[in-house]
Amino acid sequence: MESSKNIVYIGLDGETSSLGLADGGKLIQAGVALIVNEKMKVFTEYISWPMGMHWDQHAEAVHGISQELTQNGRYAENVDEELSNWLISELGEIAEDSLISVGWNVAAFDHPFFLHALPKTMQLVSRRAVELNSLCFAKASSGNVSADYETFDSIKSNAKAWGKQALAEQGIFGKEHDAGYDAALGLMVFRYFNQL
Repeated sequence: MESSKNIVYIGLDGETSSLGLADGGKLIQAGVALIVNEKMKVFTEYISWPMGMHWDQHAEAVHGISQELTQNGRYAENVDEELSNWLISELGEIAEDSLISVGWNVAAFDHPFFLHALPKTMQLVSRRAVELNSLCFAKASSGNVSADYETFDSIKSNAKAWGKQALAEQGIFGKEHDAGYDAALGLMVFRYFNQL
């Protein structure tokens, strides 16, 4: 029989040089957030790739991170070591499958980039994830078979506004498409849904 273990939810977000690993895109900024004793803790770091990467101008237009800025980042293996050590130092022993990532399209989009760039860290993170878009769709269609995008967008907007306010109350400010801030915001949005 499997022993009991506590689930720990972590915000996880990455900014990437393009939309796909298959076309040579890479993780260029990693963000992870967790709540310890009701205090938000955030890890964020830029990642450089000395052997290069595919750079998509459309991706840069979304996140606003220049290719020059990533060249001053740290190598992925160093970020991987630091992030995995940070998680262990903040949480202590981490039971298998106990770290559940939370984010927007986190399992489908962010996990593959993190697995590629930060494998040691991802050994600590479960394949299971909380998908915030799914929570918005579920709320938008509660009581109905289907939802419309206007309702979905309104729910998502309200959840993000609540999360931003909750972060501001902890002295955490930033902008969307910064991986550290988005990781923290995702975790707060999950709290928003839990209190409805």
